[in-house]
Formats: sequence, C-alpha cells, structure tokens
Amino acid sequence: MTAHEPFVPWLVVRLAPKEPCRAFVDALSRKLPGQAILVDTSGTTDNDISDSLWKAASAPLAASVSPLGLEEAGRLQTIKTSGLPPASLARPSTLLVLLLPDGLESFTHNFDPNDCWEDALAKWADDARKRGWRHVASPALVGPQTEVRDLLSAELEGPANELLSTLKLWARTRLRAPAIVIDGACLKPGSEATGTFQVVMELTRELARCRPECCVSLAVPESSKETIGNRLAATTNVVVIPRNYAQHFDLMYRPYQFLRPEEIEWTMRCASRVVLGQLDMIGFSNDSYHPRADMFHTARNMQRATLRAADRVVVISHFAAATLLAECPDLDQHRLAIVPCGTDHVSPFLPSRPPNLPKAVVEFIACISATFWHKNRIHAIRTFLQLRKDGYGGHLIIAGPEPFFGRSTDEEDLLLDSLDAADRAAIHRIGMVDEASKWWLLTNADSLLYPSITEGFGLVPFEAASVGTPALSGRTASLPEVLGSEVRFAESWQPSAWADVLKAWKDDPLEKQRQVDAIRRRSAELTWRHAAEQTWEEFEMALSQPRRFPTSYEGDRWGQLSRHQIGLTPLSKAARFARRVDAFARRKARRAG
Repeated sequence: MTAHEPFVPWLVVRLAPKEPCRAFVDALSRKLPGQAILVDTSGTTDNDISDSLWKAASAPLAASVSPLGLEEAGRLQTIKTSGLPPASLARPSTLLVLLLPDGLESFTHNFDPNDCWEDALAKWADDARKRGWRHVASPALVGPQTEVRDLLSAELEGPANELLSTLKLWARTRLRAPAIVIDGACLKPGSEATGTFQVVMELTRELARCRPECCVSLAVPESSKETIGNRLAATTNVVVIPRNYAQHFDLMYRPYQFLRPEEIEWTMRCASRVVLGQLDMIGFSNDSYHPRADMFHTARNMQRATLRAADRVVVISHFAAATLLAECPDLDQHRLAIVPCGTDHVSPFLPSRPPNLPKAVVEFIACISATFWHKNRIHAIRTFLQLRKDGYGGHLIIAGPEPFFGRSTDEEDLLLDSLDAADRAAIHRIGMVDEASKWWLLTNADSLLYPSITEGFGLVPFEAASVGTPALSGRTASLPEVLGSEVRFAESWQPSAWADVLKAWKDDPLEKQRQVDAIRRRSAELTWRHAAEQTWEEFEMALSQPRRFPTSYEGDRWGQLSRHQIGLTPLSKAARFARRVDAFARRKARRAG
C-alpha cells in the first residue's frame, strides 16, 4: 500500500477445505469486492502474519481473532508483541478479523445473500458466541477505527475488560511515544534542600533525557510552576504543568509516598497507569510524626491503600522493600521493583556562606538534617562534645528544617542548656538553609556527621564526598547496602566510637581521603541515568499489564457491587430480587403454555 492509496478494511480469512466453511467464505467473497481483501492463509507460515496474531489464533476455543483498530494508527501497521495474552471479546470487530476453521465448521451457517458482509459476520459471530466459542483481540495489526463502519464496536470493550484496555494502551504506546506525568506536589517553595526535592527534580530531568522523543510532564503546585520551569528549561524538554491539569496521560509516576489525602484524587485518576514510589516507611511507623492518633492511622491506611491500587511500586533500596513488605505483606511482589537513587547530582548554584553563621566559625564539623527524631541530631551533639574533650578546637554546625511534629528540638535545648558556656558557644544550629548554603557547608566542613537511625537511602554522604568531605554514619538501615562495603562506619552508638573515627580522619589525611574515595566509587555505580533507565523499564512493565486500580463494573447501576464490602448494594439486591421473580413467572407461564 503506497502513501497515496486509500485505506481499505481487511478481512483476513483462514480457509479450510471442509464444508460449510468453504461455502460461507465463498458467499462472503461475493459480497466483498472492493471492500475487503480476502487472503487464503491455508498454507501461510508464521512469518507471513504477525507472530502475536498467530498466538491469539491459538487461544483456547478461539473462533475469531480481531486485531485492534486505533484512531492513532493512521494506516494499517504491524506491531510485534510478546507476553500479552489475547483479550476476550463479546463479538469480533469487522475492521480486521481472522476466522478460524474450527469455529466455522462446527455448525451450519444460514447466509442470506441479501445481507451485507457486516451483518453476515455479525450473525456468524453471535452463533459462535452462543455455542461457546470465543472471540479474542490481539494488538498485532492496527488500523484507524473511524475508517470503516463497525456495527459491533460498542460491544468490543466493556468498562471492566482490563486486558483489552491493556492491549489498546500497549498498541498506542508502540505507535507513538508514551505521555508521562511526574507528580511534583512536594516541589514547594522552601523545600529545595530536602532529599525528596532532589529525587523528583533529578529523576524527572534524566527521564526526559533518556527518552527525548517522549512527552514528560512535571505537575507542580501553581506557586512553584514558574520557578521549577526555569530550573528545567535549560537542560531538558520537560513540560511543567500545574497539578489538577485536565489532560489525561498514559502513565503517572509519583516518586514518593502520600502524606495528604487531598493529593490522592488527581494523582490516581490522571492517567491510564499509576506507578508509585515509596522512599521509606518512617512516617508510616512513627506516630510522633503526626499531630493526632487518628491522623496517624489515616496516613497508614492511605499509604497501604494506594500501594495496593498502584500498577507498580518502586522503592529505592532492599531495606526499603523489606520494611514495606513488613507493613503491607499482601502487596503483590511481582509489581514491586527496587530502583536505587542516583547520587551524581550537583548544585546549580555557587556555594555561599550561610548569612546567619558567625564569622568566627572557620573550622567546623557539619550535620545537615531536619529535626526529625530519627535523624538523631542529639547523637551528633554528644559526639562533638566527646571530640572536644579529645582536643578538637573547631565548631559544630547543625543545619536543616524544623517540622512542627516529630522534632527533637526540645531535647536538644535541654542538652545544650546543661553545657558550660564554652561548649555551648561552639555549637550552632542555623536552621533551614538554601542549596547554596548547604553546599558551602559540605565543601568547607572537616567532616560530616550523619547519625540517622533509619534511612530509605541516604543522599547526603554522597553529596559530601562529591566535594571532598568524608561522612560518618552508623551501620544501620539501608546505609551499609547503599554506601557499600569499602566505607568505614561507626561500629557502635557510643559517642566515643564516633569521635575516634573523626579524630583519625583529622590526624591522617590519607585515611580521610580513603573514605571519600570509597564513597565516590560507590557513587559512580549509582547514577541518575541508570536510575532513569530502570524507571523507564518499570513504566514499560506497567503499560503492558492490566491495571491494579479498582475496576469499573459492567452494566447499569442495578448490577453494581458495594464499594465497601463484597456483595450487592441495597438497590441492586432489590432489583435482582424483582428480576428473579419476573424470570420465575415467565418460566412458569411458558411451561403452562
């Protein structure tokens, strides 16, 4: 078919020598001149028709195979697929259909010469369905649905036929690049220094670079749209849109867990497939991070429910996967993937000294973390006090945001109030800093204390090593897995054990450099490019699987199930009872007649 030839619908018929199959085909052929092309496939090899079409033809009890008609396809095209089983249809399409001999030969066809070919096919399809034969669909060949009058199109796809919807979605995203949206609800002013902000920004940027032909959008709060757009404009073709945007996407990816119920609705309905990331289970497991017990349980219910409904779930470490499955053991592990973060990002800003840092501070150790309890900033203070006893003359700089709930600030205040004036004057808590200030602290610190008890991954040690500063953490949670076996850890939670390591780095620059080099070697294995490539693989898996989001029910509202329990709604129960009474009365009347 040349580019200038008009499209004609194809009727592909697999011929068999027996009657009445031959008679039916001959009768159809007399009705079809100029409307369709008959192909004798009795001697066809697998190479002549798409492999997936033949696979569909071999489905149990298949009487016909109807490849999909898609408006996006343009002219008739062949696409290859594997791993997607054929979907059941109530009736076959008349756009392009392969009739199978068993279904044709199992009963006599009453073909009316006055019938058009669509009506003839419809009669045969209805007879085959009543007798138990199946009509199946394959995405092997696609053509424009609007180019041919398809009398049966309304019956091809019910709202609950998820496999057919999957085949159509898969075919569309083979014929054109998929449209992806990243949920950036967390990208609010003032959040630039958080790990979640870094994950969303770097992953979005690299996802677009990996597949420049794809449409990658980032949905952000309206207040951040201009700022985020400016940050991405110079490096990628990412389209920054406001959340609650009306466009429907092929796939939505939210790289971090839900904390607010109001964020769920748009995220879970804006695309045909939903992939959720779960960075950690810290807020899920710690009730002190929530203002009330009922809000704590709301967060737990919300995260479990969304994880179960997601088409795929992505976590950032094996530790994160293990804790997730411990809290949500019924999660389908076949839809769970581990994709580590990248660690090769750099600040887009030049480092600048924090404006609220006293000018007298020259030599210092840094601790960069929020005041959440699990960040364990108290341990950093105790380690620094032990280091001062051992002769260290510098300062301790603690920087990071202060959340309202779950903060360790009061305990830190009590500890600082108990110190003498000299020790207290050497400790500076400067609050949340911008990115430029954070990178100045990382660059100029003697070393970095990272005493967090639990982390899903841990980006800060990699950031410190990238500018030549060694980081010290405990051998806990995901940190041994993420940082690797060559890195030196503090082997106990005694402040003296941590202070001994910091003192050794201070006394021996080679030992300090070994720590930096070990983290850098590990960082070279954990790039955002690799993370984006693995994430695209998960997207492809999601696009080729039936969705996990709750299925729409078929039929009218009288046949619906309850949303809150397995069973019919009260209205459906009443309607079902009335219809059973009616059916019983008609059966009795028929027998009496």
